[in-house]
Amino acid sequence: MKHHAAHGLLLALAGLLAAGTHAEEVWRCGNSYGQSPCPGGIAVPADDARTAAQKAEADAATRRASQTAGQMEQERLQRNARTRAQAAAVPRTAASSASDEPPSRHIVRQPSGQASRGK
Repeated sequence: MKHHAAHGLLLALAGLLAAGTHAEEVWRCGNSYGQSPCPGGIAVPADDARTAAQKAEADAATRRASQTAGQMEQERLQRNARTRAQAAAVPRTAASSASDEPPSRHIVRQPSGQASRGK
C-alpha cells in the first residue's frame, strides 16, 4: 500500500514539474496577443528556448541599458538646466531688445518725394 501511495505522489510531482516547464498557449487575435482563444485567432508558440545562462545574460544587458539610459537622461537634464541658467544670466540691453522687434510697417516720405519703408 505504501508503495502505491509513494508511486502516486511521485507521478503527481512529475506532472506538476512538467506543467511548470510548459509554456502557456498564446493566441494572436488580429494585432493583439492574449492567453484566451478568439474567433479567427492563431495559436503561436511562446516557449523560451534560452538556457538559464542566456536568460541571465540578456537580463543583465537589459539592466545595463536601462542604467545607461537613466544616466543619459540625468546628464541631459543637467545640461538643459545649465543652458537655461546661462541664458537667464545674460543681461538684455536696449540695443538687443530693439533688434528683437519687428521692423516698422509704416511708410516714410523721403524729402525727394519717394516713398520707402520705415525702420
